[in-house]
Amino acid sequence: MVAPELSLTPIPWTMVGDGIFDCIERYPPTTPMLMLGSERSRLSLLALAWDELSAAEVLSLPLPERRLETPWPWTLGIVGLIPYDAYNPWTRTEPAPQRYFRVRKALWLDSEKREAMLASEALALSARWQIPEPWTIPAPAAPALRVEAGPAPQWHSSWTDGAYLDEVEEVLEEIRSGRYYQLNLLRYWQSDRSIERPQWCRHLRRWAGPYAAYIDFDTIGCVSFSPERFVSLADQGQGAWSIHTYPIKGTRAVLDDPEGDAVQRSELASHPKDRAELSMIIDLMRNDLQKICRASSVRVEDPGSVQSFSNVHHLVAAIKGDLQTDLTIGDLLQALCPGGSITGAPKREVMAAIREKEGRERGYFMGHLFYFDAFTGRCDSSIAIRTALKLPSGRWEFAAGSGLVIHSQAEEEMAEVTTKARVVLESLGNA
Repeated sequence: MVAPELSLTPIPWTMVGDGIFDCIERYPPTTPMLMLGSERSRLSLLALAWDELSAAEVLSLPLPERRLETPWPWTLGIVGLIPYDAYNPWTRTEPAPQRYFRVRKALWLDSEKREAMLASEALALSARWQIPEPWTIPAPAAPALRVEAGPAPQWHSSWTDGAYLDEVEEVLEEIRSGRYYQLNLLRYWQSDRSIERPQWCRHLRRWAGPYAAYIDFDTIGCVSFSPERFVSLADQGQGAWSIHTYPIKGTRAVLDDPEGDAVQRSELASHPKDRAELSMIIDLMRNDLQKICRASSVRVEDPGSVQSFSNVHHLVAAIKGDLQTDLTIGDLLQALCPGGSITGAPKREVMAAIREKEGRERGYFMGHLFYFDAFTGRCDSSIAIRTALKLPSGRWEFAAGSGLVIHSQAEEEMAEVTTKARVVLESLGNA
């Protein structure tokens, strides 16, 4: 029985077009946008009404509990954008703020079943941000959105190739000296002009991973192509909840030639350097999970399988634990953020070294997007890899990185970072 405060209404698939980006492209480019997922996701969310909550208010909340049974796994809840530096003890300046949004009305799309559900609650009408249901937007608005939004931007790296290779060699020397075992090093690019929503939507269709996001309102511009799930919570019954995390390591480009692509996948599956890199992060994430899980409950369910995305193959592991009771959202984030796959090992030391090498705070780059469902109690999240952020100037910045270990070769690492960056640099223009 659905509680009175939640309304769930099935929506015919024909009313939403052919997926989440068909919905987004109906809106004028100035419409506030809060979207999670992509057409490669099983489920994607388009927020239609939402308010902002303070970080202090959210972090003190207990983890959500299952309040009712619903025909959909997701209903309404809180979306959180957490910067990498929020839980970084080596941050030298005030970190970017944690932003939390209480979604009061949302459209959920199931791309596999081609089903849609409209979820809403009574307070939706008073929410600060409001956008209409996509099927109510007059048809004449759509054609204008499909016009090309000017020339492709050029992207300029903050490091030259030579400077990047020098930084990699410096990291490898510190690994050999015993300072740490693995470090994730980012390379940053800036666009020479603004990028409009039609351009982002076109390239999200092509490149977005299953944990993509598009957030564009109130000083936030975030376009994430992320393929990386961070942690998820699942109800085990009788008040017990499990937590999973899914670290990614190892990269090979997806090739058009099927035989060559099969070789790429096979090489990644068995390559000792990639396996060693993932093993280190598995151990790190096991340690992080043990801070919030019952004793002896953390276990590796998958030491690493090859998964394929729009432009790359990755090794993806799966680790599970049984959560302690009486945890708050703040407890969860404090124990786990930032994720081990985008820091390295040992975690605290490499976070200090990353700040030295990159010479800046990461902000929302390599941070996290969380969704906490207020009715089903479920939680899911991503790591904001393959993500572009809007600068105050209206231009955009993008970052991509790789994990460096003792067997890394500088030129190979640069090639890996370039492969990852294709989602933006080759789609929207490059320098």
